[in-house]
Amino acid sequence: MAAASDYEATFRIIDTDGDGLITAVEFKALMQHFGQTLSDEAAATMLGFIDTNGDGKVTQEELQAYPEKA
Repeated sequence: MAAASDYEATFRIIDTDGDGLITAVEFKALMQHFGQTLSDEAAATMLGFIDTNGDGKVTQEELQAYPEKA
């Protein structure tokens, strides 16, 4: 299991506006950086696996808990 600091660093990279949430727009931008183009629907679906409260956004806590669910 990764250390909490690893999740914090990863989260800060993806959360480009610094609001404490990862949105589908931010996730799409990350994937574009790696050469992968996602539709809005695909980005939302992928985030849905991590978004446990169903608000369409991922918190640092949800990201950190995800590997435990997988």
